[in-house]
Amino acid sequence: MVEASDLAVSDRKSVIRVLHVDDDPNILEISKLLLMDTGNFEIDNASCVDEAFKKLSTGQYDVVISDYEMPQKNGLQFLKELKEQKNETPFILFTGKGREEVAIKALNLGADAYINKQGNPETVYGELSYALVNTVERKTFKRLHFEFESKYRNIVENTLLGIVIVQGPPARFVFANAAMGKLTGYSPEELVALSPEDIPKLIHPDDRMSFFNRFGQRLAGKKVESIYEVRGIRKDGSTTWLEASANLIEHNGQKSEQAAFLDITERKRAEQHLQESEEKYKTLFEQAGDYILILEVPPTGVPIIYDANTSALQIHGYTREEIIGKPITFLDENSGNEQVMDRVKKLLNNEKLIFESKHRRKDGSTINAEVSIKKVKVGSKNFLVSVERDITERKKAGEALRESEANYRNLINGMDESAWVIDFEGNFLDLNNAAVEMLGYSKEELLSLGIKGIDNYLSSEQVKDLTSHVVSGETQVFETVHTTKDGKNISVEISSSLVTYHGKSATLAIARNITERKKVEEQLKIAAGIFDLATDSIFVLDMEGNIVTFNEAAYKCRGYSKDEMTKIKIQDLNSPESAQLVKLRIDELLKNGGAVFEAVEVCKDKSLLPVDVHARLIDLEGKKLILSVARDARERKVAEKKLKDTNDRIEVMNEKLRVVGSLTRHDVRNKLSAVNGYTYLLKKKYAGQMDIAEGLGKIEQVVADSVKIFEAARMYEQLGVEELTFVDAGKAVDEAAALFSGLTIKVVNDCNGTSVLADSFLRQLFYNFIDNTRKYGAKATTIKVYFELEESGGLCLIYEDDGIGIPTENKSKLFKEGFSTGGSTGFGLFFIKKMMDVYDWTLTEKGEPGKGAKFIISIPANAVSNFDKK
Repeated sequence: MVEASDLAVSDRKSVIRVLHVDDDPNILEISKLLLMDTGNFEIDNASCVDEAFKKLSTGQYDVVISDYEMPQKNGLQFLKELKEQKNETPFILFTGKGREEVAIKALNLGADAYINKQGNPETVYGELSYALVNTVERKTFKRLHFEFESKYRNIVENTLLGIVIVQGPPARFVFANAAMGKLTGYSPEELVALSPEDIPKLIHPDDRMSFFNRFGQRLAGKKVESIYEVRGIRKDGSTTWLEASANLIEHNGQKSEQAAFLDITERKRAEQHLQESEEKYKTLFEQAGDYILILEVPPTGVPIIYDANTSALQIHGYTREEIIGKPITFLDENSGNEQVMDRVKKLLNNEKLIFESKHRRKDGSTINAEVSIKKVKVGSKNFLVSVERDITERKKAGEALRESEANYRNLINGMDESAWVIDFEGNFLDLNNAAVEMLGYSKEELLSLGIKGIDNYLSSEQVKDLTSHVVSGETQVFETVHTTKDGKNISVEISSSLVTYHGKSATLAIARNITERKKVEEQLKIAAGIFDLATDSIFVLDMEGNIVTFNEAAYKCRGYSKDEMTKIKIQDLNSPESAQLVKLRIDELLKNGGAVFEAVEVCKDKSLLPVDVHARLIDLEGKKLILSVARDARERKVAEKKLKDTNDRIEVMNEKLRVVGSLTRHDVRNKLSAVNGYTYLLKKKYAGQMDIAEGLGKIEQVVADSVKIFEAARMYEQLGVEELTFVDAGKAVDEAAALFSGLTIKVVNDCNGTSVLADSFLRQLFYNFIDNTRKYGAKATTIKVYFELEESGGLCLIYEDDGIGIPTENKSKLFKEGFSTGGSTGFGLFFIKKMMDVYDWTLTEKGEPGKGAKFIISIPANAVSNFDKK
């Protein structure tokens, strides 16, 4: 140990007051001795950042020297807090941590200088002494600034959404997640490797123009819809429906589109089936000759007219606008509210009612109507389908038969509906022309067939039962099936009553063809079935968020019964946080026509149900409603949490390994720096004793080799840790050259504008190349870095110098661990080769001995973003 009393301190004319901050007392002591030996300094020490701030608050210092790695707060945090406090005291970072890792960060934060404490003490402290003097003299030392971008992507790979980042035009993928691979049938790597010519093939030909027009307009800064539907083409050629949500972002310094896709093929199929069913229903509904009214059953009060077909409007003389929304008593002249509600009660118990009523028309006249009505349930709402027929003529016919058999013939033949006079044995006594036309038989054939010849639907017992009721004077209305002469079945509704025919009692049966009505009812059942078969929860809401209807999954998934769900509002299902957003989301729907979002709902048992919601506006009979499809997100949330927990555990383990390695290197380096310092002072003191000087020189060499090994270990430890992104190769060359102070070799950089898939270690690659040229190039005056295109679409990055080159016998050993021609650890080119393995690049040396070194790096097409061909 060299004592301070052994060293002479020269007189100082102008003292520079220095505050040196380092957690290692050996470094503080040797640095003080060496600095006072080389310049006119007054040194004060602090062992941590908090102590340094206390001293800065009470003392006046010309400059601060700080180590990087220290307990509690490191040197960069120290510098950052100084700047936040507007403290302009010049700041020099003095550390043994690798220059390429810390230098740019320090200078960008406002450090006035960066000095590496590793190396020959005379050189290190000479450089530090010069920096101290130069910094204090200038006071406003110009900050060196290197632009260094590192943008981290936080996309969960197991999300249900396929996510891509696209740049262009022309469009090219720079990122695709695993879910996007599943949606398209390609792997994420295949998607990123697709050429601009192949990418449009992922979109259905009919949708390509609009899809890529949106893409171009969005990149141009124009406002375009962010949520839309598009058809995609999978790798196997199949077509899928996708819901896209896109927005403009900046990725690697370039405007990009980030798009999320959800497979809605099944939903589109269900919607198509619903639409087809609705269209069929509408066609049948409107073309039916029957007068059809659809009545909505409110929670209280008489049914409301929900819809009416053309025939119903014409017979009553009203327009659709005049009749929709009115209570049924608006038309029914001889039925009061009490009688109507009694019928509703029976209908809701699944009874089918047939009765006669008198309906008023707009012009004040009335019609006799026979009403056949039954309940139809759509979702959670009850509707009544009321099929009416004008029986005014029939009533007249019945009256005429009773009054005069002579007049009945003209009446029944003038009817559009089939009419039979049947005895109580089931034989036809008479029939009208409409019966002949409907069944395709001649009148004589029908008279000989009797009721059993055209009706195989009713059993003998049923026929007897109906006949007995007719005999008692009751009017019987029922449905059956008649078979035509060509074997076609026709659904009919029969109204039978007692008449007198040629002085004898008989049955007058009026048959109405209800085949089209049956089709309407079947379509309604199919539509309701599709609605309830969906596995996702489906809600139809009004614009205030009230539930209009819902499917089976909606209430079962949340633990409610169907009746319970009818009494619940959508706000009641949402958690308090999600409920507050309902109004905002409705506003978004009105603005954009659709919305995709996450929500949390509360089940009946108070458990929470996370859902992914896809909502859009629909129009039903001119009324705006919201169709909301909610998918159970519990499994996805569990998967995301497991992935996060796993990543957190891996991160903790990696951090422990990094910290252990970093702290070990830091502490040992500090000790080695102290050894170097004391060795340097002893060499000066015993310069005349050759054996001591020689031994001290060997100690210095061993220390220098140890430092190089630590540095190689540090870089190798960090290799492959960073996520690969597109890096500007030309910028990496400039940054590497800037790390050498006083570099006398000219660096010609022709790589600007060339982006390759790498990480920040690309700068280290060029740093190592330049360092090799500087150390072993001997006569080297110029370094040139450029690229050449390959036919495959990739490129070759070429580094060459005009030094002495590499001897032929050494070329096969260049990249082997530990190979050195002397004066180095042999890790430099070995480290570069390992970097190539991480990047999946290839490296060869093609220089000529005596004419210079030439390293060729071959980079595949999928690792190249763009070229500046100028």
